[in-house]
Amino acid sequence: MGGSTQDHDDVSLEEIVKRIERAERDLAEARSMLAGMTSERTEPEESPGTPAPTPAPAEIDPESGIAIAILNRHRPPNPGDTFRMAIISLFRLAIDTLDDEDAVQECLRRLVHSNVGANVASFSGFYRFNWSRFLKLKAQYLASSDDPESFHIVRTDPVETKNASRVKVFLAASGRSPAPLVVEMDSAHGGGWRISEVSL
Repeated sequence: MGGSTQDHDDVSLEEIVKRIERAERDLAEARSMLAGMTSERTEPEESPGTPAPTPAPAEIDPESGIAIAILNRHRPPNPGDTFRMAIISLFRLAIDTLDDEDAVQECLRRLVHSNVGANVASFSGFYRFNWSRFLKLKAQYLASSDDPESFHIVRTDPVETKNASRVKVFLAASGRSPAPLVVEMDSAHGGGWRISEVSL
């Protein structure tokens, strides 16, 4: 592409991120304007053989190919959020009925620790076994089946979690002993809490 061939070493990462965010806002605004223009046009009368118009596509994440709205709804905890947020996110993903298996896998991959999510074999095993079992048993851990925050933590190891970077969390389960899952701070995600093991 044309343009300057100057060295860009003097541009900071922060400036690059700002430019990307500005470009994404401009793109979203352009898409909105385009959608407005197409909806203002009068629709031609449909003949019996005319196929129905297809709805405008949702904004798609270019890296994963998943709708941004889905990724935002199932975003993993930010650095500074509590480990409880990782567990809430796990239950929210399990409760939602996403038809797209690729979307479920991508949301789950972002929620699990990078030691699991970045390794194809580890993630595949986690998804097939741990996640499948969790989906079947999730209702045993929730006081309200549609509320991802309605689980009860019986105990943690360590007991004092304020300065911990890895916590084994035991959740109350109806009809059986409390079951553990492990949450761990993930340096690959700025120290945000991620799920590293699920034994529920």
